[in-house]
Amino acid sequence: MRRATGSSLTACRWMPGIARDMGFASFGWQPEESWYAGANLRYASDIQANDANTAKAPSYTVAGLNTGYKLQYGNWLMDIYGRVDNLFDLQYVGSLIVNESNKRYYEAAPGRNYGVGLSLAWTFN
Repeated sequence: MRRATGSSLTACRWMPGIARDMGFASFGWQPEESWYAGANLRYASDIQANDANTAKAPSYTVAGLNTGYKLQYGNWLMDIYGRVDNLFDLQYVGSLIVNESNKRYYEAAPGRNYGVGLSLAWTFN
């Protein structure tokens, strides 16, 4: 998204705080029961940090994996799952404070992180 900053079109700048390009892809195998697994990729292009476009956060691509096991027992459905985000422990800007007056625009994203869980559900017939 471009924004004019004067009467001349040559003085256009990119709007800060918004990546020009973003992408997300997810691939997985998810049967009704048994083991399942998946992977995902997230991409964001560089992001301008101020109105003057003199500071920016670089682009990044991060990957994640997930797996789990689903088990049906009568009306109960149990799902045990786990995931890893930022698989390759990439250091990137996860949050940006646009036009921060002390020029501390950037906040780091978390490194590699893990999650596990259990879900129980009762289905009514």
